[in-house]
Amino acid sequence: MNYFYKLFCCLVAFCFLTGYVYAQTDVPNERLIINGETLEPFKNGDTIYFSNGDIDRKYFEQKLISAEINQRKFQLATKLSYPHRFMVNLKSEQDDIVLRSGSYFIDETSNRIQVDSLGECSCVTGKTNKEFKNVFIPFVFKGEKYDCEKWDFSNMLYSKNSIFEERLLQYIQKHPESYVGLWFLIQQLENEGYSKNLDKGIRSFTTNIRNGKLWQLAHQTLKDIEIRKNSRFPSLSLRDTLLKIQKMRLPTADYTLVDYWFSRCRPCLEAFPKLKELYAKYHDKGFEIISISVDKTLDIPKWQQRIKEKGLIWPQYLDENGNDAAKNKVIIYPTTFLLDVHGVIIEKNIQFDRLEELLENSL
Repeated sequence: MNYFYKLFCCLVAFCFLTGYVYAQTDVPNERLIINGETLEPFKNGDTIYFSNGDIDRKYFEQKLISAEINQRKFQLATKLSYPHRFMVNLKSEQDDIVLRSGSYFIDETSNRIQVDSLGECSCVTGKTNKEFKNVFIPFVFKGEKYDCEKWDFSNMLYSKNSIFEERLLQYIQKHPESYVGLWFLIQQLENEGYSKNLDKGIRSFTTNIRNGKLWQLAHQTLKDIEIRKNSRFPSLSLRDTLLKIQKMRLPTADYTLVDYWFSRCRPCLEAFPKLKELYAKYHDKGFEIISISVDKTLDIPKWQQRIKEKGLIWPQYLDENGNDAAKNKVIIYPTTFLLDVHGVIIEKNIQFDRLEELLENSL
């Protein structure tokens, strides 16, 4: 799955589940004033937002900091007790661009920001952002060429996810006091869910970091996730198509594909013809599918209509408003989990051609 598609799906799901809004937040009485400038001629009177982006708002003391741009200049007023990682967008672009690329680390030593149109080439003064640019990025790329103008870091983060996560763990183990490492661990946790590397990483931080609110929130989130690779898929309490609450039952099958979707998700709907093809070909040989929708309450009739319209004959469940999915960090749709005969998760988001090859050779 390429970076742009994955980011789009992630942001669609993020907006769907959290109701992303633009709103001015209150600024504490003690203020840190940061002078900013844009390196491209944004329209005078436009508003620039520094927001939580695609990370849960609970990690942020201020979810949104905004300022008006005048002659390429703006001024942010904030007070943060620990370093924050923000993302940027503009009011004039909110209908077309949910978020611009790039990370902006702001801490108590920050006093100046330069916003580049490319995001990754932007600059923030302060020790945390300096670590991100001068220590973290070179470590992640390990001697490979890095070019901010080509979005190399974003491509590493989203297109080479497993490599990034392994290097992130190594970085945390080498720099156990790093808020940069902790923020990217949270990013991985929010977008990918539980992994052994993240579990090792969260336990590698120093006591000083562990005593902070940011670490404690991340640690609790990690503990609460029930859907874990190499563990049995949990017995979730969901609604059936008649809206009765019941425990989800895993079928007796050699392989089961659990498919998360919702009725207005175009990539989800586009995946159904291939799923139906695989189901027809391999169901009698030991392959099963379970679909779990995360539709909102208002869209329940649409969900029921889609099941009939698309001819989905395998078990269908509803995680109303996506509450269990959100807790388990299923935020990209569709998301699939492949289970073995014991109901143990053996792979997440397996490609359909690889799944078909596995079924053909195994069943």
